[in-house]
Amino acid sequence: MGTVVEKIRYIAGTKSAIRSAILKKGVEVGDEVTFRAYAEKIAEIEGGQSVAAYVFENSTQDGEFPLNALTSDKVQTYQDDESLKTWLETPTEDPAYMVLAADNINAFDKNVETYTGNYKIVWKFPTAVKARSFKTKVTNGYDNWRLYGSNNPLSVYNAWTGREYSDETGELLINTAERYQVLSEVTLSPKQPYQYYILTGAENGSCDLYEASLLATSGTVSCSLAEGNMTPTIRVYLEDYMQLITQPFYHEGEVIPSQTLVMKPYEEGGNLINYTDDGSAVDLKMYLLTGTDKPALYLLSPDDTFERPEGYADMTKTADLSLPAHICKKEIIGDFSQPALLANGTLGGDSFAVKADSELSAPYRAAWKAFDGNTVLADTGNDQWHSYSGQPHWLAFYNPYPLKVSSVTVYNGGDNVLPLDWKFQVSDNGTTWTDVASGTNTNTTAGSSWSFDITSPGWHKYHRFYTSSGQGRDGEYLGLTELQITALEKAERWVMGGA
Repeated sequence: MGTVVEKIRYIAGTKSAIRSAILKKGVEVGDEVTFRAYAEKIAEIEGGQSVAAYVFENSTQDGEFPLNALTSDKVQTYQDDESLKTWLETPTEDPAYMVLAADNINAFDKNVETYTGNYKIVWKFPTAVKARSFKTKVTNGYDNWRLYGSNNPLSVYNAWTGREYSDETGELLINTAERYQVLSEVTLSPKQPYQYYILTGAENGSCDLYEASLLATSGTVSCSLAEGNMTPTIRVYLEDYMQLITQPFYHEGEVIPSQTLVMKPYEEGGNLINYTDDGSAVDLKMYLLTGTDKPALYLLSPDDTFERPEGYADMTKTADLSLPAHICKKEIIGDFSQPALLANGTLGGDSFAVKADSELSAPYRAAWKAFDGNTVLADTGNDQWHSYSGQPHWLAFYNPYPLKVSSVTVYNGGDNVLPLDWKFQVSDNGTTWTDVASGTNTNTTAGSSWSFDITSPGWHKYHRFYTSSGQGRDGEYLGLTELQITALEKAERWVMGGA
């Protein structure tokens, strides 16, 4: 076969050819792998397939923070500005809390009968969380109180020390002088998750604060490989679907770059074909699709019976994926919890919101006053929504998840602006409305309540109470103290597969 040098060159060429062939089958062969170990690499090929098994760790908590009543040893008390700054910048493994003074802990004792006066409170989470609502009981006092969210410790420091609320590095979520005589839940719609939330009271005034808690999902979801594979990473995002991150893959002499595969239907921009992810354990196959002038595309499917996207002529199976039970978004039907509002919000957004045909003397008699949780008409100037003159009138509410409304309780406004002939309407777009109930109000007592049932409401995001006539000396106006909704909600929630 020639000289020793020629033989060595021949062996080196053979090694290179075998390495190239193995790479084309989708098996990694690093420069550090010896020629003898190539046999092990060949054994991994198995027709170009590889098997992945994943182990999930879910350390999320969906709850009301603090989760339990806190004692003084569980809360940091403010000492001075420097210690505040140090505390804000120090990472934490669990949710942590700071209060201005020792008696401020009454806001965290889960007791609605104990209270604190002028206050400053900080929630510090291990990672940013998106608070869904704020639960509080706050009475008496004057001037505004504020809830501010940020991921910047300096912004929180400035809010604490100087009541400065930068909209560049944070978001003012509540700014109101509203008082709640009972424990109330206020819906929040932060633009993004925040690691810090700070509650501050009036600079010179005071309020009686009985309770303060944030409802949010805190923690992380992680995943690790039980064995090696071309898809080494799985991530679960609490605001999105599960995602698989591939390694670069060798195919017909070319390297297919790393891709992020999203576990939602292909038609919705994901990578799933012929399968809906419900969080259950599942065996899927990964297919690589290629075509002329088309970017490489991975699809996940139980089998290869799916219709290929247009332009993808070639398909290669690259891996078998054995996914264990994992968290995913599921459609959950449960009782609707009506939030207490501090503002109208925006119809069509990501939180409960309301709108009226008109508002007399807003913000004192704005639409949200009929959804603030207060059913007592003690002051007609502040405790009711009040329209302008000129029937008809309507008061609409929107929920980001569809509702099936079964009944509505109406609390009349003042005796001069009572509803008479009414309809209840539903809509899927906020523009086209359908009547699902109607009647005539015979209750002419100011502030009193009356109810009506809805037999075939269907599921809808938009609803409104509509009047064509009123009663009382100012019947061309309409006033409502409160609307209380009994309904089922069809919501998306993160749950563990099989739950």
